[in-house]
Amino acid sequence: MTLPLEAIRQAEDRTHSEALVRALGEAKTPEERADIVATLERLEDPRTVEPLMALLTNRTLPAAVRANAGAALRLGHCMPEDRAQRRAFWASSDPILMEHALLSMDAGEADIVVGVAGDTHHKFQSTALTSMTTGFETEPQQRAKILALGHATPRVRDAAANALHWDSPIAAIEPLLGCAYGSDPKVAVAALGTLRYYPSRRVLSEMAKIRETKNPAIARAARTAFNDIREAFLSRLRIEGLTTFPWVRKWMDPVWPLLDADEDDLSPESRTAFRSAPQFPRGGDEAVDAFVRELGDLDGPWAAKKERLRTFPWSTVTPRSQPHVRAFLVDHPDPAVRIAGAYAFAAWNEYDALLRLADDPLPSVRRAAIDQIGEAAPRAEVAPAIWKNLSRPGTSGTHARETVKSYVVHAPQTEAARALSEAARFDARESVRCEAIRQLQRLGRKAELVALAEVLREKPKVTWALHIAILDALYEVGVIAKLHDLPDGDDAQLQGALAPHAIRR
Repeated sequence: MTLPLEAIRQAEDRTHSEALVRALGEAKTPEERADIVATLERLEDPRTVEPLMALLTNRTLPAAVRANAGAALRLGHCMPEDRAQRRAFWASSDPILMEHALLSMDAGEADIVVGVAGDTHHKFQSTALTSMTTGFETEPQQRAKILALGHATPRVRDAAANALHWDSPIAAIEPLLGCAYGSDPKVAVAALGTLRYYPSRRVLSEMAKIRETKNPAIARAARTAFNDIREAFLSRLRIEGLTTFPWVRKWMDPVWPLLDADEDDLSPESRTAFRSAPQFPRGGDEAVDAFVRELGDLDGPWAAKKERLRTFPWSTVTPRSQPHVRAFLVDHPDPAVRIAGAYAFAAWNEYDALLRLADDPLPSVRRAAIDQIGEAAPRAEVAPAIWKNLSRPGTSGTHARETVKSYVVHAPQTEAARALSEAARFDARESVRCEAIRQLQRLGRKAELVALAEVLREKPKVTWALHIAILDALYEVGVIAKLHDLPDGDDAQLQGALAPHAIRR
C-alpha cells in the first residue's frame, strides 16, 4: 500500500507511524527514503524511537536504510540524550553508528567532535564540522572550524563554511572571502551564506563585487548577502537617536553609495511607532480537562494538538485542577507536551516540576524548563539548581543565556552579582559572558561593570559581542568608556554601541 505522505505530514497523523518505519526499512530508492524521513520528522512521534533504533543498529540491513533511520531519529526530536551510548557507538568501528554518534553529539563531547574536525586526514572530518553548526562557540572550537576553510577538499571547506553560519567569528572573514572567490561554486555559495551575517563595510564591498560574477548561483548568493548586510546597516541607523545618528552615519561614509538609501527616511524624526492589539485567550478547568483527554492519545492527527499546546492559556487553570494536570504533563511521553508543561508550571509557580523538567533526558525540554523557570515568581532556593545547569555538558548559546537570565530572577542580588562578575570575566562561552554583563547592568551593579571595562582594550576572541555588551552596559549605568585603547572594529553594531560614548568625549 502506498502511504499518502503529504496528507500525513499536513495532519501530522501518527496513525501511520508504525507503517512509516516499516516502509523506511523496505524503501528501494534514495528519494523514497528521503520522503519517509521527512514525514517521520514532521510527526515527531516518540513511539518511533525504539523501532528506528532497531533499524539503525541492525548490521544486516543496507547501509542506506540504517543511515536514514539515524537521520529520522535525529530529526524527530524525541531521542533521549544518551552520552554513554553515543561514545559506545563512536568506539564501535561501525561507520553507520559512528556517523550517527558524531552527528548527535554536542559541545559536551567536544573532545571527540573538535578532535575529528581538526584532523585533516580523518574520513569523518566533514561530518564532525557539520555537528559543530550550533553549540560549539568557544574560541578553540571556532578555530577548528576556521582552519578547515583552508582544507584541500571542497567537501570539508563546504562543511566548515556552513558550520560557521550562526557564529560570525571575526577571524573567519578572510578565509570565508577566500572561499567565496575560490574555484568551487558550492563552497563559494556556502561561504556567501555565512558572510551575510557580518555587518562589515569590507564584507559589504566584497559582496557588491561578487554579485557581478557570471556564475548564477554565486551571483544570487552574493546578492542575498549584500542585501542582508545592507539592511543590517540601515536597521542600525533606524534605531539610532538624534545624537548618535551622525556618528554611525559618518562611519558608513565609505560604503554609503553602495547602500543607495534616502537619509531623510532613516533619520530619527521620520519614524512611526506602532503597537499590536492584545489577545485574550480562553481556558479554565473544563477546557484543560478536555485537552488532557485529547493529549492522552498518542495516535491520530497531532497538528491541531501541537498548535493548541503552543497557545493554551495555562494561567486560567484553577488550583483545583493543577495537581492532576501537573502529574499528566511532567510524565507525558511526548516531549512537545512536556515543553508545554514548562509554560504551565511557570504560570503556577510549580518549582519542583520545573526543576524536574530541567533534568529531562531531552535537551529541548530542559531548555524550555530553564527558560520558563525565569518566568515564575522569585524563589531563592531554586537559584543554585539553575546555576548548576550552566556547567552541564552541552549548555551553550541561547540555552546558556536563558540559564543566566533565569538564575538572576531567583538569586539574592549580592550572590548574583558575585557569580555574574566571575562569569563575565572568565567563562569560555561568549554567550554566558555577554548575558552576565547584561544582567549586571539590569541589577545596576556599576562597580562590577567598571571593573570589566579593561576588557575593552582586548582584541575580540570570537566576535565583537562582548565589547558591545560592555559598552551598552557602561552607558546605561552612567559611565562613559575610554575609547582610545579600543581595537578598531569594522562592525555596524559595534559602531552603534560606541556612538553614545564617542559623542560625549
